[in-house]
Amino acid sequence: MTKSVIALFVFWCLLCTEFSYAKSEVLASFGGQIDLLGKKANLDLRSQDGRSLTARLEKIGDGKFQFDASLEHITTPIFDISSVFRSTIERAEDKETGEYLRGTIESKYSLINYKPASELSGLFEIRKERIYLKNLSWNGFVLDGFAGLVPPYEVNMTLRLSEISLEDLSLLAGCKESNSKLNGTVSGRIQFSGFPERMMLSGKLTAFDGAIDQLLYDDILINFEGLYPMVKISDSSVSETSGLSFNIEGDLDLRYQCNLMMGLAALKMSPIINENVLHREWTIKRSKDSERSATEFKYRLQKDNESGASQKDSDMFSIEHNIAF
Repeated sequence: MTKSVIALFVFWCLLCTEFSYAKSEVLASFGGQIDLLGKKANLDLRSQDGRSLTARLEKIGDGKFQFDASLEHITTPIFDISSVFRSTIERAEDKETGEYLRGTIESKYSLINYKPASELSGLFEIRKERIYLKNLSWNGFVLDGFAGLVPPYEVNMTLRLSEISLEDLSLLAGCKESNSKLNGTVSGRIQFSGFPERMMLSGKLTAFDGAIDQLLYDDILINFEGLYPMVKISDSSVSETSGLSFNIEGDLDLRYQCNLMMGLAALKMSPIINENVLHREWTIKRSKDSERSATEFKYRLQKDNESGASQKDSDMFSIEHNIAF
């Protein structure tokens, strides 16, 4: 067990180092020690530009370890992070999988791009060469599922979003600069399944009360599924602030996630039509009156019936006011 925990410790430190220094030409000093007899390890990495990573792992009881790490301005392709992490890891056992590792992780004093950020917390288990994450939450994101620790690195995870700023989501998606033309909040769910080189995505996202460039919207509902980077959009809609509403569908290339207007322009937009055996109904405008109510302007066309009533006499323009409870 000790070797497994120390291997995990080294893997985590190397991952942070790779993110922060892979493309850096700044000199850095490195020091550390692994003591298998004493069942402890430590690492100290510092660079001339002020970035640093210190980490310590030690046994604190029978089958139990404590991991502490301090990150100062560790840079990733997305953001600069400073934080203090603490994790406890212990041995556990069940009849089905045998011995495995489980633990908790939490952060404090976190800064993202030099600004205070919400703290990380969650549970994890390591069994059968997989790491399982349980309610790993940070800044409106919650991650559940597993990832393989050995090739082919199979992944099956669900990411839930709750009122995430569209601008922040753009930065987290890898867009290098903040986009002042993006605003609003996003909630929903994204499912990841497959392997790093062949990842299936599916989910549902809803954006509220914002703008994408010159598109002002009350809400955007997106249902998607596909093999990254191409996903198919279906059963989705846009309600503009002006009240005009459309269905949207088509293929979206996620490689252009930093230019959402380009992506939206490639989608097919069509009027919202509801149809049954009696009538066909077009939603012309949908106006949001408050958080819980909306007014819809509809054109309804009654279909021909067996009695021979004409469609001309069956046209109807209607106004509906809906209140959510």
